[in-house]
Amino acid sequence: MKISPTISLTLVILLVTGVVACNALSVPAANYPRDTLQTVFENTLDDKSPVGIVGAVRYPDGRIDVAAAGMSTETDALTTDMALGLGSATKTFTAALIFRLVDQGVLSLDDTLADLVPDVVGPNIPGNITVRYLLEHSSGLYDPITDSVIEEVLANPDKRYSIESQIDRMQAPIAEVGSIHSYSNMNYMLLGHIIETTTGQSYDAVLRNEILDPLELDSIFLGGFEELRGEVGHSWVNGESLATMSQNGIGTMAWASGALFATPADATAWFATLFGGDVLSTASLAEMLTFFSGEDDDFGRGIFRTQRDGRTLYFHTGQTISYNSTLVYDAETGVTVAVIANHMDSPDTTPIAFQLVSNAASSLSK
Repeated sequence: MKISPTISLTLVILLVTGVVACNALSVPAANYPRDTLQTVFENTLDDKSPVGIVGAVRYPDGRIDVAAAGMSTETDALTTDMALGLGSATKTFTAALIFRLVDQGVLSLDDTLADLVPDVVGPNIPGNITVRYLLEHSSGLYDPITDSVIEEVLANPDKRYSIESQIDRMQAPIAEVGSIHSYSNMNYMLLGHIIETTTGQSYDAVLRNEILDPLELDSIFLGGFEELRGEVGHSWVNGESLATMSQNGIGTMAWASGALFATPADATAWFATLFGGDVLSTASLAEMLTFFSGEDDDFGRGIFRTQRDGRTLYFHTGQTISYNSTLVYDAETGVTVAVIANHMDSPDTTPIAFQLVSNAASSLSK
């Protein structure tokens, strides 16, 4: 499926973009035997651990291998049809929406907060921060999502947050605008605010109309804002199930920086479509994939890059109170992997995802 990046978008009415069949994702994806993937997941989990892990490996011809292991609740097993929290991998969607607005002429990467959303500008949020700086985490802004905020959400999970309440938590910038790369969730909250202000629509409505519905990513929804769209893989904290916990707190706190849920199959479909060139113009995708050297991996505008086994991988990880995820795209072969666990940090999905993409890409040359 391909979304046209050039349909205009007014400030009052968001038009649903056109969709045309174009690549391997329009071919029904067959489930290949999942013995190997299933075994990897089962061997990853501690026999005494109640948590679970799901994943998908998508090949460039549309084949997909999916597997799940572990528990969703005390009595229900985790399945591949369940949606789990993507955490900060949500930022890839937010970045894509911004680039689509660039493609549609609504804004530019050099527009500043003072230009687009002057209501947020203040002592702790300089008005000269550009869209580009927000995308690449070089705004110098403080990150308001701290351990104390997480404890607050766990204590009162039904409390709803807003962009204004998050701005109230801001402290002085940690660096001059554009001087360093420093990850801050506020960058993507502000991008969400820009999306809403420039379109006149809610972030979740723009996301659904621009990306999710046209690409038929039917399992994906914004926690705390939208109704569940199928079964959800419930989460665990300190060995206790959070199956009945409201998503209002964590969803509205994370919002455009980390509140999306997805099945592993839809998560791989997203990365395969995005990096396959079917969401953004060539120029915007090139801007997104402009990288700067970091201490460990390279950072771009809404995505990271690493080298593993001689392969260039685009990836984003995510971590919330109760999920951790890793989405990976192999730039050489087009193999895409998503691994999501329903626990904050165990098992760590990142090394698993990197190994799976390496195994799958290597198998294509045999």
